[in-house]
Amino acid sequence: MTATSTERPRTRTALNTAPRPQSSDHRSITRRPLSEELLPYDVDVSWWVTPEAYERGDYAKLYRALREWLADAFPFEAPFYSNAEIPE
Repeated sequence: MTATSTERPRTRTALNTAPRPQSSDHRSITRRPLSEELLPYDVDVSWWVTPEAYERGDYAKLYRALREWLADAFPFEAPFYSNAEIPE
């Protein structure tokens, strides 16, 4: 980009910029720290739903949709699903 360019500079933003919900259920807010064990993975995937959505079964539905979306839309070879609870 040159000084006379009218294009706006592109910035990188995090996908998960929303504040995490305050909950007594640690499953939705606990993150695993980066360690040697995690180095073989190329992306850390996490998600959360409201307690009401969890009760409706949306947590497992969202997990299945995320797995499919990642496989179809991104070149990741080794995703790490970091939530404490991983549906079957």
